[in-house]
Amino acid sequence: MHQNLKPSTIVLIVCIFSGLLFGQYWAENAKLAVRSFSFMAPHPDGSVYIRLHDQLFNFDRQGKFIQQIDLLRLGVDQDSVSAFAFFSNGDLLLRRHTTEHSIGDNLDNFFRLPNLESHLSPDAQLGLFRCHLASFSCKAFTQPALNLDDAFALSIDQETDRVFITDTPRHKVYLYSDSGAALDEKTGLLFPNQVTYSAQKLVIADTNHHQLLTLAVNAAKFGEITAKLDTRQGPAKKQGEIWPSAFLSVNNSKWVINSGKGMQNGGIYVFDAQGQFQKRLQLPEQADPFDLLLLDQQVWVSDYTQHKIYQLDLEGNYLGIVDAAAIQPLLNKLQNNYRHYQQLEKYFASSFIVALIIGFALALYQQFKLAASHKPATPDVLHPLDLSNPQIHWLTPSKMRQWSKILTSLAMVMLLGTLILKSNTIPVALIFCLIMYLVFLSQYLNLVTRKTGITEAFLIIKPLWGKPQIFPRETLRYSDQMLTNGQNFLTFSSMQLLYSGEALQQQFYPFVRQGTYISKAEMQALWLKNKNTVYFLALLACAAVAYFIYQVINNR
Repeated sequence: MHQNLKPSTIVLIVCIFSGLLFGQYWAENAKLAVRSFSFMAPHPDGSVYIRLHDQLFNFDRQGKFIQQIDLLRLGVDQDSVSAFAFFSNGDLLLRRHTTEHSIGDNLDNFFRLPNLESHLSPDAQLGLFRCHLASFSCKAFTQPALNLDDAFALSIDQETDRVFITDTPRHKVYLYSDSGAALDEKTGLLFPNQVTYSAQKLVIADTNHHQLLTLAVNAAKFGEITAKLDTRQGPAKKQGEIWPSAFLSVNNSKWVINSGKGMQNGGIYVFDAQGQFQKRLQLPEQADPFDLLLLDQQVWVSDYTQHKIYQLDLEGNYLGIVDAAAIQPLLNKLQNNYRHYQQLEKYFASSFIVALIIGFALALYQQFKLAASHKPATPDVLHPLDLSNPQIHWLTPSKMRQWSKILTSLAMVMLLGTLILKSNTIPVALIFCLIMYLVFLSQYLNLVTRKTGITEAFLIIKPLWGKPQIFPRETLRYSDQMLTNGQNFLTFSSMQLLYSGEALQQQFYPFVRQGTYISKAEMQALWLKNKNTVYFLALLACAAVAYFIYQVINNR
């Protein structure tokens, strides 16, 4: 007999695997919460500012450190990441507060769904603030506050102090006066990111339209689009780097960060004045360029995941990394935290896989041990027939249905293989996914290639490999969806995969109706009673396969 699982055992198994999955999820989010080099912005006095975690570091045009601004003194949340910009008098414009995203918000962001909430917020603390750095005092920039809880970008016209704000998930760019009055908005975009105003023109990274747009701007209105630059040139498509997120004008060219999957690990593409691709710049391996900043004879590139600032000359040649003594203590602390959570994430993921493999192996061992020790009380009843007996009438399968299912299975294998080949790495998790997938595929092929025989007293299911299942007529019970002999279960839908409706109506269903009809609830109770650890862990294995394939597809 099958050994049933005790409720306490099921609860324990669920807690162990759920705990490991939650641990990985927690560690991954904690790793991502470790802030790194992100936004950079020029100051009206000619210097530049770089954001690292909750600090702003100020450098002159030659890259010499000047001062450090503690954003916590401005009331900024410690874990907040925000674009920032400077007004002509040196005031700082930035977001001070954010709210924690719900699971629904995270799913919306993951699937790139538009934010349907109003762009105005009743919470005055969630908008933009204009801060005076000398006195560390801030005041709300707009009334009511802008709802900028997701990605956005800023640019300020240094002549008029007009403010341009990209609202990424709402597909809009707003125009505000220096006093925070709403003037105009630009629609028709798709997840726009960086925006830069210069020489009476506005350039927008229209990310999911894969282009840079140039717009004329009147005193208080957006004008017409005057130019479009398609960023999917050169090796962009082959590299999977087709989402422009940031850009910079260098002499007469445009340097564009084309992000990869998940808006990560992209490349810097150079286009000439006519918008034609020139070259892709060489950066260190695993570089994740985030923002670009022009100094006198250099371009600085912030790298969010590698925690570095790269230095390039105006021709795009790599010069090294910025090594400032003032930055290093905070940077070392952040890097250590990042590595700590990264190791925890790997530990939980590996533990989940190892626990699943061990549990599955133990369950199989238990199953084989029980099967070996099982001695039927009435062998003549369970094995009464020679399968070569001419009295057995074997149903003729529909070749078209049979081959369509087999070809579908092969197509799924090819799809999985394609995903593996296209991934940058083949981690242990993906190898495990492939093994589990092949195990379930073999079971599926065994299902669609089996033979079904009927005699006066027995229904016989002979798979391609394995022992036949025998359903004596006197022990047969059936519901609207399946039948059972008390131990083995056969679904009607699985029969419909192989046989025509005519064959089932004339031979299979008449035999089934000689058994005892039971309700769907009774059949489910019997099925659950006979399922053992193998089936339970197989369900967890399916969840693991789906989860890790999701991770690989999205380069998580």
